[in-house]
Amino acid sequence: MAEERIKFMVDTQLPPRLSKFIDKKLGFDCIHTTKFRQGALLKDAEIRIIAKKEDRIIITKDEDFRNHFLVKSLLEIPSIGCERQYQKPAFTATL
Repeated sequence: MAEERIKFMVDTQLPPRLSKFIDKKLGFDCIHTTKFRQGALLKDAEIRIIAKKEDRIIITKDEDFRNHFLVKSLLEIPSIGCERQYQKPAFTATL
């Protein structure tokens, strides 16, 4: 069974060299939004969709991602005493 690597996606307002550093020097699978045809024009929703589809953690300094995740997470918290399974969300890290 192959070991699963943590995957990241660096948002537009951070430099592409950050994704190269994370990928080459730290050994994680990391891409920058400029890898995509729309590049810097990708909307937050599109970035979230890509990150979720590719199981990537978004690295950003955009507070909109954090706010979206917090609101969505609050809505997904199961009631006390209930077990609920849901898909792993695309997490974001705000710098």
